[in-house]
Amino acid sequence: MFIIPMKKQILALIFITILNCVLFAQKSEVSVSINPNIGVTFANHGEYIYSPSGKKLYSYLEYQVEPLFTAGLLVNSSFGPAQLSFGADMAFPGRCGTMYDSDWNLLGVKTTYTIHENNAQKNYDFFMDLGWTFRLGRQNQLGITPKMGILYCYDSFFAQNGYGWYGGMDYSKNGEDNPWDSEYARKAKKCYPVELERKTFYTFIGFDFSATIRSKFTIIAGSFIAPYAEISSTDHHHSKPGSGNDFYINEEQACAFLRFKEILNISYALTSNLNINLSGTWIFGPISKGLLYDFDELTTQLSGSDVNEIFIKLGADFRF
Repeated sequence: MFIIPMKKQILALIFITILNCVLFAQKSEVSVSINPNIGVTFANHGEYIYSPSGKKLYSYLEYQVEPLFTAGLLVNSSFGPAQLSFGADMAFPGRCGTMYDSDWNLLGVKTTYTIHENNAQKNYDFFMDLGWTFRLGRQNQLGITPKMGILYCYDSFFAQNGYGWYGGMDYSKNGEDNPWDSEYARKAKKCYPVELERKTFYTFIGFDFSATIRSKFTIIAGSFIAPYAEISSTDHHHSKPGSGNDFYINEEQACAFLRFKEILNISYALTSNLNINLSGTWIFGPISKGLLYDFDELTTQLSGSDVNEIFIKLGADFRF
């Protein structure tokens, strides 16, 4: 597969860029800051199963995150105009919203609809950005920074305490396929849990623009696109304990220029070495289709995923 070689090429390019920044730093002013932060995340993680042609939707699971509380650390460094930043965020486990599970039959009739409590288990991310700032204005109060970066996200959710409506022929009152909201559908007061584990690797390129106002306020806005993104997921549907009827599906998607990132950062300088900042990041993208595995066996059906995440952080920037 092309996924692993692509990762190696990206990481090699980043290593060479960092090395150039370090060599450039020998002739430039070096600045380092550490930014501990807390935040909240709002998100929708979509999981799809399609027919082999990709035209018919068979299943859709929507994991809502409303909200997820996080803590993180960001390190910013500059070597003259060269910029290097990296960091990590980790979420606190616990109840974080609702998961909705829908299934359709071959005729496109939605026969099943269940609702579960969504719980975060392990959720964290690592990121790194490289940029080069061009200063503008009489006092260098404006800046434009071309950037490239990577982002790795790990998300796992456990949906439990579910209930729902089953209109499929195996569960309906008349033994036929019926819409989930018909009089022949059966309501289940208890549904077995569902787990999702998702790993996402992004590359981003783009620009951010900065403006400093009266030496105190700094506003940064940026737009980025992912030339390459890779998503792998494992879906675990639980069954009655001891029955041995649990089933797993594995999904893989890779896409180009279908993931986007927008950022906004507002910073206020309390002293020359301490800033308070509020930042927001929006990552989003349409459905990307890929492979579907039943356990480890490749099927003819297609899988899909999309993303819509908003990260809001409040931090303090300590400069050295």
